[in-house]
Amino acid sequence: LMPSDPVMRARARQIAEIVNSNIQPLQGTKFLNQLKQESNGAIDPSVWGERAIRTGLEAVEKLAVSFGASRQAFLTGCGHVTVAEIFVVPQLHNARRAGVEVEKLFPTLVEVERACLAMPWVQSTHPDRQPDAPSA
Repeated sequence: LMPSDPVMRARARQIAEIVNSNIQPLQGTKFLNQLKQESNGAIDPSVWGERAIRTGLEAVEKLAVSFGASRQAFLTGCGHVTVAEIFVVPQLHNARRAGVEVEKLFPTLVEVERACLAMPWVQSTHPDRQPDAPSA
């Protein structure tokens, strides 16, 4: 999951850390509930969460484009799945649930996501296939 090439490894870490430290903490249920409570309802948690996801994925999309990402090159341009895809693909699923227009805003990420979703091991770990997944 971590490329052997140091530049590719840094790219993978950079993308993963945008999700890990910039998106995920600001859109988690516990944080959003606390935000609503402490603002006495003045802050709409769904708007806050959607914005955190959208702005973080905007940064990832820009990086992916600059790295030459594609269906064959994946997010870092190294040609295989890395920790970057492990973080980004589930976040795209979550972004859709939050109302982010993923297909419109992040075409490069969606292209890489499709390549990942074609892999059986990714299909089997999809959030919708987990025992505790909400019914559609």
